[in-house]
Amino acid sequence: MIRRKAIGAREPNDPETRDGGVQSVDRALQIIETLAGDDEGYRLSDLAVRTGLSTSTAHRLLTTLEKRRFVQFDRTCSKWHVGAKSFAVGATFTRRRNFVAQAIPYLRKLRDLTRETANLAVVDDESIIVLTRVESREIMRSLTKVGGRVAMVASGVGKAVLATYPDEDVSAIIRRHGMPRLTEKSIVRASDLFRELAAIRRQGYAVDNEEARMGLRCVAAVVFNDCSEPLAAISVSGMTSRVTEERLPELGRAVREIASELTVAIGGVMPPANKA
Repeated sequence: MIRRKAIGAREPNDPETRDGGVQSVDRALQIIETLAGDDEGYRLSDLAVRTGLSTSTAHRLLTTLEKRRFVQFDRTCSKWHVGAKSFAVGATFTRRRNFVAQAIPYLRKLRDLTRETANLAVVDDESIIVLTRVESREIMRSLTKVGGRVAMVASGVGKAVLATYPDEDVSAIIRRHGMPRLTEKSIVRASDLFRELAAIRRQGYAVDNEEARMGLRCVAAVVFNDCSEPLAAISVSGMTSRVTEERLPELGRAVREIASELTVAIGGVMPPANKA
């Protein structure tokens, strides 16, 4: 006997069911991204407000993610945090880029030479993401964090990479993402940025002079692949009390030289204009 389907029941391949599943995945990822943005964690009510989800929806998704260890709940302070599985999955991003392990000795050398935190970063979706770093031994350390993102136009590593791009490509990035004013020293005019990129091309290193965060300076240079294209960038960053304007040429030479050494070590080729 052929049974009639219950009214309102949907097949697994029904477009509405599929769309609902996609929406749940999107919301779950939104929760993980939000938790990853704050080391202090979130209470359920605050997380719901931040993500725009209802409290019941946020809780349902959190409990599912907790079972898979993508998030964890700290009962002592009633806050949700990113879980161990999120770290394990995210770590494959750096493992896939086999130059990260090769870069560590060079970052340590840069840290020891400058006494400042050394960073390795790449471009991802036209913004800068920090892959790894070697911390300064000084008491006051860099304010950047691994996995953190910043606009290309507002960071030393971003400007170092932008200086390798044709002007028309830089203009296209500006049109798509704008020039955010992160601090009172941020570059917010295209003409000023192009003048700075010209200087970076001449000197071989870029400087973030409190443009992403007040009180923090960064000096960066590009690491190239075997086609002489930008693969990544390394930098040193520290408080302005230590990374003074007088030190910038010395730090610039150190970063530029070690970026060149790392380029050779990974089989990359320095562009003719960048060769010593």
